[in-house]
Amino acid sequence: MIGWSSLKNLPLESKITLLYEHAAFVMAIRYYKHKINLYLLGSDYIEVFVNHKHASIDKISLLDPNHSRMKFYSDQIKLPEIKTRLSTGVLHNLLMLISFYAVAAVDSSCVLICVLSAIVLRAL
Repeated sequence: MIGWSSLKNLPLESKITLLYEHAAFVMAIRYYKHKINLYLLGSDYIEVFVNHKHASIDKISLLDPNHSRMKFYSDQIKLPEIKTRLSTGVLHNLLMLISFYAVAAVDSSCVLICVLSAIVLRAL
């Protein structure tokens, strides 16, 4: 399985190619002078730091779940209003969020993981 271990020692150009071919885009945030694109590669979340001013990628790194940027990611999460049944697309998005928080789980996000899991199970 391709993951961060396959990517971390490659030159930047090779990392970009590998992410383009094998990773799934999750979300993007603004963080100071960067737009950070978050990708899922295997079971690893990878951050791509895009510098708009220079139209370049400054770095690609493994997501640090203890970094203050986690707040920026969680601020982007919007749960849909629950109807009687959720669409397949919404279920897919909720499962992505659950896997995102499971990787980055700390005590406070464990509650969110349980809530999201319950919503998905109820909708199935």
